[in-house]
Amino acid sequence: MKYKYIIALLVSLSFFYKADAQFADTLAILHPENLVSKQDSALKVKHQRNKYYYIGLNLGYCPPSISFPSNFGIDGEYYTDATPVFVGNIGYDFFRFLNTGIAIAYQETTLTGTVGHTSDDLTMLNTSVHLSAHINKNRESFDHYIGIRVGYSYLTDQPISTRYGSQYSPPTMYALTGPSEYSFTYQLFYGVTFYSENVGFNIELGLGSPFLIKGGLSIRLGRKGNKKFI
Repeated sequence: MKYKYIIALLVSLSFFYKADAQFADTLAILHPENLVSKQDSALKVKHQRNKYYYIGLNLGYCPPSISFPSNFGIDGEYYTDATPVFVGNIGYDFFRFLNTGIAIAYQETTLTGTVGHTSDDLTMLNTSVHLSAHINKNRESFDHYIGIRVGYSYLTDQPISTRYGSQYSPPTMYALTGPSEYSFTYQLFYGVTFYSENVGFNIELGLGSPFLIKGGLSIRLGRKGNKKFI
């Protein structure tokens, strides 16, 4: 009989010890430092899993010889009054790390040839789609990415003067194939964005057309239903 009491006492003590340990764990979780740590972890997870819409307004640079490939190639021709490349783009994340969107770029320049005293006003309007991948998971304050962009440039050519200084009416000569043409474009790019809240400064390097480098404003807007995203 004594053994039964001893066994019952030991079992009671074990239950009491287990309950006491669980109570201590509960108090530890409620400690302010642990609560802050859990909140920080939750915020990090949120930003890792969050998807965004992006709006960008940028100025870029591209040599006019790349934007406006000349066809007649006379000696001494040169481009003047070339504007920056004006770029506007929108995009959205369709997975945590993949982004797609569209962009519009515009540039103007004048092509002048010393031989034949020619001069043409040229414009370029490029529309493109892109696919990029975010490299870092936590994009709260810093984001960098790599991707590919393909599209078409609509080029216009307005001759100011003709190639021939003749009293007769010479044929109109175009620096391009005609008054307008389409040109297929492609580009590999790498970009970085530094954010303060949801407004950031973006720098992007491109290999191809319509720009070699651009920089400017980037705005991101959070999408609803982030908890359901994969």
